[in-house]
Amino acid sequence: MEAAIRAAAEQDAEIALIDDPISETIEALADRLGPGSVIKMVTRFQLQGPSGRLAQFEAMTLPFKRVESGEDVQPAVEYMRRFFPEIGEVLIDQRDERMAQRLHKLRNDGYDVVAVVGAGHHLGIQKKLEHLDRAGAEPGITVPIRSPRIRVTEIPVE
Repeated sequence: MEAAIRAAAEQDAEIALIDDPISETIEALADRLGPGSVIKMVTRFQLQGPSGRLAQFEAMTLPFKRVESGEDVQPAVEYMRRFFPEIGEVLIDQRDERMAQRLHKLRNDGYDVVAVVGAGHHLGIQKKLEHLDRAGAEPGITVPIRSPRIRVTEIPVE
């Protein structure tokens, strides 16, 4: 994202914030999960057996160097949906829907955009955009648009 912010600043272009604020995502996650959800998730995980857990661990720990598109992370996304649907619905599906709605709104308002999203959202957003192109966007969608300010927090990783 740092590269996108710098590129926007260099081009004197605006930035549209299409993802949900983190506070809303955390609140939705807290609303969706409860003690019963945790028990269900642990049970689902245990029922898949050792070989299934190993395969899923490998899917969830794909080296970042090998991620080139949304298809590369699909095994991890599908794992999340299958074994942790309560989390997948909030962290992936709901956010995909809202990001697609905001991109659709920008496109309909005449903006040319470059969307910078995590690889796990790429295919979901694309699918939802195709649906919105056929069905139309819901009214009331707003998209915060701002001028870029370059204040990047750098965290050294050793």
